[in-house]
Amino acid sequence: MLKSSIVRAIALFVISFVVLAACKEGGKGVNTLSSDDNLLRFVPADTPYVFASGKPLPDDLVDSLEPRIDEILKAYQIVLREIARSVIAKNAEGMDVDDIQRASAIVDELTTLLSIQGMRDAGFERNSGFVMFGHGLLPVIRIEVSDPALFDAAIVRIEKAAGEAMDKGAIDGQSYRYVGDDDGSLVLAAMEDSVVFTFIPADFNDGQKRQLLGLTLPEKNIGGADTLPAIISKYEYSDYYIGFIDNQRIASTFIDEPKGLDAALMGAVGDDAPQISDVCKAEIRDMVGVAPRIVFGYDKITEDQMDGSFVLELRPDLAQGLTSIAAMVPGLGQDPGGLMSMGFSVNLLEMRSFYEARLDAMEADPFECEYFQEFQAGVAKGRDALNQPVPPIVYGFRGFNLVVDDVGDFDMANNQPPQEIDASLLVAMEDAQAIVA
Repeated sequence: MLKSSIVRAIALFVISFVVLAACKEGGKGVNTLSSDDNLLRFVPADTPYVFASGKPLPDDLVDSLEPRIDEILKAYQIVLREIARSVIAKNAEGMDVDDIQRASAIVDELTTLLSIQGMRDAGFERNSGFVMFGHGLLPVIRIEVSDPALFDAAIVRIEKAAGEAMDKGAIDGQSYRYVGDDDGSLVLAAMEDSVVFTFIPADFNDGQKRQLLGLTLPEKNIGGADTLPAIISKYEYSDYYIGFIDNQRIASTFIDEPKGLDAALMGAVGDDAPQISDVCKAEIRDMVGVAPRIVFGYDKITEDQMDGSFVLELRPDLAQGLTSIAAMVPGLGQDPGGLMSMGFSVNLLEMRSFYEARLDAMEADPFECEYFQEFQAGVAKGRDALNQPVPPIVYGFRGFNLVVDDVGDFDMANNQPPQEIDASLLVAMEDAQAIVA
């Protein structure tokens, strides 16, 4: 009765589990982000997005982190069991005893995997490298495994608990599992040294499947390009983890002639794909050019702290215009020690001026594309909003800085919240007395 949904749940959970496993460990397979003899050899040089592990985290650091990670995974076990219990209770009337027992058995198998030892037993080592990328628009995840047979055995145990196995296929002697419908299939395959997860549209031929599974390598891969090293150099990131999303490449798939697997993907869409005028194409390019790329990485990873950032790259004139919006907030941007800190700064008067300048620009050169007409109509609404009276205290606000020194004793595995929190909050105002006036 519930077999189909159970098999889909297995596939989706396995992907979530593998991504979690990769994000918690150091990377061995990528090793260096400027080499093409590792997992990066599977990533096309023109990929629109990628997130990859680089050199492995130091052993002493992983030794320190693993007990904490295990505690987090135990908390995930509790969450998963609670969700399963809720779903079973909600659908109890439509389930027979076998369905309930099978669902409980699946949860037991899945929660067993959610531990450091469970990951090891499934073939994921502490130095397993990973990469998540777009082969065109289609997502692909590859994770190194110590032994593909261990991963297969873990999947077999879940399938046995479910009472039904995923469908199987093969290409060039490489077997894979899949679950799908008329639109396509979610595919996972345990290969020689890695596990691959991807989505394959139903209309794809064997040649296109080979590309997604990595049986056919791209002519040029990102490991042989300077893209990732250039990001590391520009933003002074470490080479443990790095990634980007190229908004311009994604947009070009829809407004230019698609290439490679994207051509096949767009062909599968067929007549359902919208026809875009030349005017709209030009204005879409301009719009995407406002924020052409997002990059992310870690500056530092130590036992005591993890410093990372997401950077939204902006058109130079907009980036320059935003520089005046920052305000002074004591302590913000410094290392206060403690457990964590967060905050932001903003000069609302400068932000108002920046917004007014954007409205002026849209009035001087309005959008003509039909896709942006609602956005263009927002200019008048924006003017009306700026004309509304605002209390002076609002424009005097400059930001805040929250520092959490300690959260006391708490046990995530047993769902015990902290009994006390030692923290401080600083609110910056141009006229602090106005708060109590």
